[in-house]
Amino acid sequence: MRRERRTHVNRLPFLCIGVSALLFVLSLGLLLHQCSAKPEPEVQPQGDVTQLEDGREVTLQLQEPQLPNGCEVTSLAMVLSWAGYPVEKMELYQGYLPRQDLTESPEGWTMGGNPEDVYVGDATSKLDGWYCFEGPIVEAGNAYLRDQGSDWTAQAVSGLSLGQLNQYLKNDVPLVAWVTLDYTAPVASVRYWYLNDNTFYQPYANLHCVVVVEYGEDGYLTADPLAGWQWIEESTFWDIFDAMGRRAVIINE
Repeated sequence: MRRERRTHVNRLPFLCIGVSALLFVLSLGLLLHQCSAKPEPEVQPQGDVTQLEDGREVTLQLQEPQLPNGCEVTSLAMVLSWAGYPVEKMELYQGYLPRQDLTESPEGWTMGGNPEDVYVGDATSKLDGWYCFEGPIVEAGNAYLRDQGSDWTAQAVSGLSLGQLNQYLKNDVPLVAWVTLDYTAPVASVRYWYLNDNTFYQPYANLHCVVVVEYGEDGYLTADPLAGWQWIEESTFWDIFDAMGRRAVIINE
């Protein structure tokens, strides 16, 4: 493990103060990580519905204001509702999603969970909420479905090919998909923590999660927990979905 470096300034105080201020501004910009970017001005109202060809509906849920960093669990709530098990994002977040807060060790190191296993941080906080990958979302979805007495299951289908992704959509099966804010290239955060096994972990600064609902000539129709319904051009979506590891979750009958 490594301690965070501390810089002792002995000379050129005004220059160093100026540099420090610049670095602070740059860092603050990067700290607007994961799902906490500003929505588009024209965000569709919560509850807007898109009906698929098989008659099932995907009902839009927005993560804000309750979960500024809760795009994954909000997306899960949307696909559970599509499967016939309507649930609010806060019920899933508070009652089912495995979570772990960041803490500080006696030596001063920031410690936290692995996003493969838990949601890291507090999704109700703009600065202290991070993200999780498909494992915790599958766990939360299955726990909720069991409590409903359902035979449906949440399933990770990560590693999809383009053809497999499109086939799910042609079969009217929406997917929770990991992308980035504004479909820009993945960026590493300036913040980091150590996992429970003391492994260094540097998170993404701009991770985001959406529900992919349809595939057509205009690309992919997504239910974005921040921006509402959006059509994303095929190559734009696929490039970022691929860059983020082709991570996806479905609800399977």
